[in-house]
Amino acid sequence: MTRRLNIICILIFFTLAASLSVNIMGGIDAVREALAISHNEELINSNNDGISSEYITIKLYPKDPGNYNDSIFNTKTDVWTPMQYSEITTRVENNPGITRITITLILSLSYIAAAIIAFICFIILIININKSYIFEWKNVRLLRRIGIALITTSLIVIILGYLNYHTVSSQIQLKDYDFDYSNILQTGNLMLGLASLLIAEIFAIGLKLREEQELTI
Repeated sequence: MTRRLNIICILIFFTLAASLSVNIMGGIDAVREALAISHNEELINSNNDGISSEYITIKLYPKDPGNYNDSIFNTKTDVWTPMQYSEITTRVENNPGITRITITLILSLSYIAAAIIAFICFIILIININKSYIFEWKNVRLLRRIGIALITTSLIVIILGYLNYHTVSSQIQLKDYDFDYSNILQTGNLMLGLASLLIAEIFAIGLKLREEQELTI
């Protein structure tokens, strides 16, 4: 039973690691970029006129789904084929004020901190399980911390995604497309966080019932 549980925990750990690692690297990049802007340093992508810029990938939604006004060249048939864009990567001017820089910096650092907390708590949880400390209050607290940390990372990703879309929408307007905001709602970590909180409450109820039974004996 314990071996099977350990295997499940390891699988969850690697899934969690894969989910958070990409965004952790993105958070580190965001911290570096915010610090560079605050010190008026040159960004990776800058125009020749000295205006700082960055490339942002955004999702699109056609205003008329049945209208294929755009086209792409098919090299096999040498024919321009009608198509619609669902995603583009475009360059936008990146001259945020001190408020935007501060918000990005705080959110990025908060994401990294929350991700580290989730990792550490999950490792401690696995160690407790290996020691056969399963239905214990300390595991309930660990699960609650994991849940809160994962929900925090999910909310931060949503906020940062919205800020990126706001930057693009303030500078770009497309004739046949609207911006699709659905991709900023990354629910993976949110679901894992809610599941952790649910399991924590189930454990808590079980522990309370066990304590009440021990008092009545």
